[in-house]
Amino acid sequence: MSLFSQTTLAGQNLRGVQDSLRIVYSNYFETVSSFNKLDSLDRELGTIRSNYSSFRQELNENNAKIGELTTAELTTLSTRWANRRAQIIETAGFVTVAETSLSALTLLQEVTDYTNAISELNNPGNEELGFNLNDRIIQILETEIVKGRRKVNDGEADKFLAIASGIIDNPLTTLVTSSIPVVSSIKSIFDLVVGSAVRGKDISVDDITELQKSMERYVAHYERLAVAQYDFEQNLSAVNIRRQTIELLLRNFTKERIKTIDPSFAQKPKNDDLELNTIITRYYLQDDVQAELDLLVSEYDNDYGALLLDERTTYPSYGIAQARLIKDEVETIGKEYIKVYNDYQSSLSKALLQSADIGKVGNIEKKINFLDGQLLKVTSALNSAIKIERLAKEFEPLNKF
Repeated sequence: MSLFSQTTLAGQNLRGVQDSLRIVYSNYFETVSSFNKLDSLDRELGTIRSNYSSFRQELNENNAKIGELTTAELTTLSTRWANRRAQIIETAGFVTVAETSLSALTLLQEVTDYTNAISELNNPGNEELGFNLNDRIIQILETEIVKGRRKVNDGEADKFLAIASGIIDNPLTTLVTSSIPVVSSIKSIFDLVVGSAVRGKDISVDDITELQKSMERYVAHYERLAVAQYDFEQNLSAVNIRRQTIELLLRNFTKERIKTIDPSFAQKPKNDDLELNTIITRYYLQDDVQAELDLLVSEYDNDYGALLLDERTTYPSYGIAQARLIKDEVETIGKEYIKVYNDYQSSLSKALLQSADIGKVGNIEKKINFLDGQLLKVTSALNSAIKIERLAKEFEPLNKF
């Protein structure tokens, strides 16, 4: 092999070695670069893993918070519905007690017994105070007018007295004469005597004067009773008007509550003519209201939010104020009724004691004591009828919501 050939071969070998070295170094640097990329990728994966772990933790925490919020919201809605439901049901109970109280005020037998015992005093034949008006008037006529004579101005004395007695027992009253029957009778007898005196000489002017004096005491007695009764009736009428006003408020309050839970109620015009007690019995008893609400719960499948938004379960804020006004007025009316009867008894007692000159003190005091006892029964019956404590108890649950 020539030197040229050897040199050429050596050169080729050197180039081959050089190429191999380049390839090796290239592969090396590629490998190093790959390792660097892998290392960077690993770091990125680590960062991703860390971020994912943080995200996962944050997601779990958020889910927990969402769960807590959902539970709290559901709990709040459940509580609100329970309160609303109780408010609606308790209102029905409150209305029932209020209506019963107001109705009972006008149906008390004790009141009837008391007023009847007073009315008996206007009976001319009543002797509870120690005198009989019929007998007294006849005695006065016999003493002041007849004076033992068989005839009075050509008329039979007995017939004259019989006519007078008949007038007392069967008084004829008109608005022109008097609104007090007994007083009207006494005045009619006086007019009869005056008419007889004009037609003859047996009855003098002095006789008429004495007769008038004697009769005036009895007229004054019955007029005092009448004044006491008139004041009583006026005061009682004022309380009755107040009672009727609160009854109207209670009626409207009840109808509004019924129309809310049962809108079809408003479409039945005949209901407007029903007594409040009948309306309550048909549409607003507590058990019926509770059953209606239970149907709504089933309808909404315990979705408390939807239940609270349903117009049939709404309860206006002013409803509580109306209920409070009704409660306070019922209590006040009960007290005013008692005051009216107490004032009447006081006036009546004074009027009776002023009549000691025509009756007997012992009899008058006995009658007053009897009426005092009757009044105690009236007071007890009124307190029982008005049910103040029960009404307050029924209102208490409404006020706390």
